[in-house]
Amino acid sequence: MFNIKSFPPKQSDTSNGSIWILLMLIFSFCGTSASAKQDTNKRSEQPPNVVLILIDDLNHFGFTTYGANILRSTHKQFGDRKFSTPNIDKLATTGVRVERAYTHPLCENTRVALMSGKQNNRNFIQPKALHHSDITIGDLFKRAGYVTGMYGKWKQTRGTKNIHAKDYISEFGWDDYATFDVVDAGQRFINPNLVINGKIVNYKGRKDVDPATGRRWYGPDIFNRKVLNFIEKNAAKPFLLYYPMALVHSEHKPTPDTKPNSIFDQFLATIIR
Repeated sequence: MFNIKSFPPKQSDTSNGSIWILLMLIFSFCGTSASAKQDTNKRSEQPPNVVLILIDDLNHFGFTTYGANILRSTHKQFGDRKFSTPNIDKLATTGVRVERAYTHPLCENTRVALMSGKQNNRNFIQPKALHHSDITIGDLFKRAGYVTGMYGKWKQTRGTKNIHAKDYISEFGWDDYATFDVVDAGQRFINPNLVINGKIVNYKGRKDVDPATGRRWYGPDIFNRKVLNFIEKNAAKPFLLYYPMALVHSEHKPTPDTKPNSIFDQFLATIIR
């Protein structure tokens, strides 16, 4: 579908070999799927859309498809709870389930490696220091004619001495984004501190409520609606949607679904570092 190797690097850096392999695998897999759909449905030759979801701090013990079904808590008021993940289990049944995988045991290392395609022994400058010359998945898809969107947790840069973090995030190939953990750690859940397309949007202390819920603003709801809006807006275009979710990482706080409502509405949204 695309000659990935023809894309020029941002500068003179041609060391991102692993990301070429990653993207060629993605395009090869998607290309095969698109061809099959074209044969059966006679659809136009539009490049496939790509959705990449990254869940924050969730391992195989959180999915029933891997045999887990109990969440244990050291807090007596919660106790042990049985659970099931039918939607993810369905994805595993109809797609691919990885039974042996390797990852970085730290958040930002994983995100930088995923974004740049480079192992940490090659991309590490200092924490939260993705360099603007790194070729990212956002860059590659944009050069292939895709519109790109990212909604959720960033935690890969704090900017530079000359470029503020809220502006620096635009160096990495995203047309539209709403993210937290950009300028600082901030709040992700209740009345979050976000960066939306280069603008700091801090919900802390705001007296207004989310018109969709009539409740305080809740970060995961904000991200989820932006994800759905991005898909609807760009349904007729090839798009890359990167959804690095705010959930299920701590802090573990009440949600708008918590009953009674007062638990969420009156919860003190402090930041735990």
